[in-house]
Amino acid sequence: MRCTDTGNLRQELQEARAHIARLEGSLVESQRMATVGQLACRMAHEFNNVLMLILGRATQALKYGDAELKEEALRKIVESGQRAADIILSLKDYMAGRQTQSQVIAAEALMEAAVNLIAWDLPKSGIQVVRQYESKALVRIVPGRLEQVLLNLILNARTAMKQRGGRLTALVADAETPGYVAFRIQDTGCGIPEEHLDKIFDPFFTTRPRSNGNDDCGTGLGLPVARDLVHQAGGEIDVESTPGVGSTFTVLLPIARDNE
Repeated sequence: MRCTDTGNLRQELQEARAHIARLEGSLVESQRMATVGQLACRMAHEFNNVLMLILGRATQALKYGDAELKEEALRKIVESGQRAADIILSLKDYMAGRQTQSQVIAAEALMEAAVNLIAWDLPKSGIQVVRQYESKALVRIVPGRLEQVLLNLILNARTAMKQRGGRLTALVADAETPGYVAFRIQDTGCGIPEEHLDKIFDPFFTTRPRSNGNDDCGTGLGLPVARDLVHQAGGEIDVESTPGVGSTFTVLLPIARDNE
């Protein structure tokens, strides 16, 4: 083979790899925006409730002649406004997490950031959130991408428990595999049928309606994208589930040193 032929093949291979990388980036961003859509839908309902509370307390404050009652009404207004501000801030941080450079951060901080994005909404579905952060390990990851993985798992758990409520446990612990830390999202929901367990990471496989006019429709891309992002971080993702009992998704990531 002539050198020019080899050079052309090398260039074509580089261009193909670059094209694949662009497609992967577009897929990750598309799934990210789908998740933002789910959050925005829930937030719209929450903000309506917060505004009604603020308006009600403001009306009371104007009517009260008693200084103590007026102060209490104003305090509730401030608390409600701060709650709305905190929710918006968490979404802004998530939207800003488009960086591609890896960082060393605490594993528990990564989990907490993901939980905080939706924890305010879960009690409305009768879901109790339990945080168990048992490891002080550090991980080197692209924060926004791994936060997207954990948030997707939490949203799936919410859907699994939506009908009857339950308990969602967010666990961070040293893994049995040396050198790794485990992130676990455990729910007490409907579980996954055994015949579906080996398909849930397949692209476009979903048991949800693809379009039903609410925020619970499925694309079949959430878990495949999550798996790819975890693999890119040098980790693994797995699931254990029992129908009628619940599911546990486990993400293993390599432990990093703060001087790496």
